[in-house]
Amino acid sequence: SNATQALPAAAKQALEGLLANMAKADALHPGAGKAEGSAAQVKQWLTDSGAFAESRLLQTGGHQTAPTDFKLALARIITALLASQGQSPEAFNRLTPLASQDLMNAPLQFPKLATANASQSSSEPASVAQTLRMLAGMLNRITVNQLHSQTLTARAGAEPGAPTSTLLLEIPWLTPHQEPRTAQLRMEQYKQERNSKQQPDRAAVSEWRLNLAMDLDHAGPLHFEVAYRHPSVSAHIWATKQSTLRQVNEELPLLRQSLADLGLEVADLECRRGSPQQAETRLEHRLV
Repeated sequence: SNATQALPAAAKQALEGLLANMAKADALHPGAGKAEGSAAQVKQWLTDSGAFAESRLLQTGGHQTAPTDFKLALARIITALLASQGQSPEAFNRLTPLASQDLMNAPLQFPKLATANASQSSSEPASVAQTLRMLAGMLNRITVNQLHSQTLTARAGAEPGAPTSTLLLEIPWLTPHQEPRTAQLRMEQYKQERNSKQQPDRAAVSEWRLNLAMDLDHAGPLHFEVAYRHPSVSAHIWATKQSTLRQVNEELPLLRQSLADLGLEVADLECRRGSPQQAETRLEHRLV
């Protein structure tokens, strides 16, 4: 039916809980990175991204005791919508997810900012069937990132210079106008074994690389690449808009001082125009 239907109480409650726990644009103010609790807040956003939903279920014996997990929250909304239609949760398996064009065009290139879907600007209310397809597509994106992370991590050691572990995440957040946006995050760990004869008391050293991509309303697309090997850190920022490039360059001295205040040695810090060159992921084995 195309008639507008009221959102079931259970689905409305699950949706309100999901929105309440999403990251907000004004949650962290400039300079808040050194404030107490800021690191814990960012860690919570990463934990609740949905990438760890299955491990949470394993820890709780299959009970959904993590109300803030994005993937589990989507599942609760879907279950409530299906129940309102008199269908069991198994009916979800027969739904065709709404396709993500960026995943179809470049399924293994990450981060890659998705282009805005024109249908999202429509003021017409979506039917239950359309909403279920959209939610299925959102779950599909999370699952693709989970499988992609597992594939890249499983290759550890297969190629020289390859990371020993890779984690791909999409963090949903809300603008001040309550509009949903997505930040794409790629974290890689590179382990370098120390010479056990020359330094028997020192363990292996890890280098962490962080790649963050997001598209802001006024600043435009931004890419951040950060490399950290204790105690040294370097960061490169790419901005598409000239005005954003100028603004970031003005803020770089403050960023350098903030990193130094944390006890880090800043090796390199710069902002460039455009976007970074990214390594392409290729499947060399059959994917079942």
